[in-house]
Amino acid sequence: QQNKNDYIAERVRTDWLLMMAPIWLEQKQWKTFQSIRSQLQWNKFDSTIVCWDLLHQIDSKKNLSKTFAQDTLEIINLEQANFSFELEVKSLNVDNSFANTILNQNEIKESPMTTFNQVAVLDEGLIKGTSTNGSYYYFRGNVSNNYVSFAGNMWRILRINEDNSVKLILDGTSPNLVSLNTNEQLGNNDFLTSNMYQNLSTWYTSYLQEYDNDILSTMYCLDNSLHTNSDGRIDYLSHVRLFTDYAPSVVCGGTNVTAKIGLITGDEVVMAGGSNAANQNYFLYIPNLEVSWWTMTPMANNNGTIGYMAVNKDGALEQSVLENSSLFMRPVITLTRRVTVTGDGTLDNPYTLK
Repeated sequence: QQNKNDYIAERVRTDWLLMMAPIWLEQKQWKTFQSIRSQLQWNKFDSTIVCWDLLHQIDSKKNLSKTFAQDTLEIINLEQANFSFELEVKSLNVDNSFANTILNQNEIKESPMTTFNQVAVLDEGLIKGTSTNGSYYYFRGNVSNNYVSFAGNMWRILRINEDNSVKLILDGTSPNLVSLNTNEQLGNNDFLTSNMYQNLSTWYTSYLQEYDNDILSTMYCLDNSLHTNSDGRIDYLSHVRLFTDYAPSVVCGGTNVTAKIGLITGDEVVMAGGSNAANQNYFLYIPNLEVSWWTMTPMANNNGTIGYMAVNKDGALEQSVLENSSLFMRPVITLTRRVTVTGDGTLDNPYTLK
């Protein structure tokens, strides 16, 4: 009997509320509407009652704080009531940057599967590193989801920098062999005046100038910091760092060169999975090459002629190639953190700028 009485009371309150709603709206008596509504047990959230409540709030110029799953809110059964209102739209702070897309599509590893004195022949994925400038993320090993289609060429992602810009290397080489310095420039330690940089600049003008706004002018490391060997011979510190300590770094110990285009460092080759041993199963390896390709990391000074690290046809990091040698070049660029992309980084669906 009690349940029956409660049901009757609920029905009476509901009918009364719906009958009086347009009258209370006209009389600005939203509080009365709310008072009766609060007494309902089962019909409080009936769609018609919710709509009348919303209309009362709008008419009373209340600040509405309701979240809707769809972009459109449809108010029905208003019995041709006339009203106007303002909608304040706040966009969510969603990070759609290229860097964040990569991070969202990959499992982040805290450390590599292999140590830096080993070649990486498996897909070791995206790995987090930390420098004095913050966190960065680099791909290592035989990864297959770091392809980027940009400016008519295919590229591979080396890493996400600490500032969320994205560093790329051409997935291929220049058509011509290039010396890092000419015979007249031997011993030149200024990358911006080198024969290599002149060739890179020409390549940039030919293939990338149209996309200049998407490319960051950033620092490329010419690690010309010196090390004195036990026999008194002076070499570059990179030799000890990469082939004795096996401790590649993204922090430059030498000269930072600010440019729109550069080369990969020996450290970045090691982080990607290379070493001084052959490796044909990491993403920097290019099949069917008969000639090595340059890095911009010097290793030794042979009577005034600088030897640079290079990657040979088997994917190994060569320790000292004379600067006037003719090798392939692989341009490296950095995309700004503003760019957004589509795709998933695979060869069939590479990342492509929107």
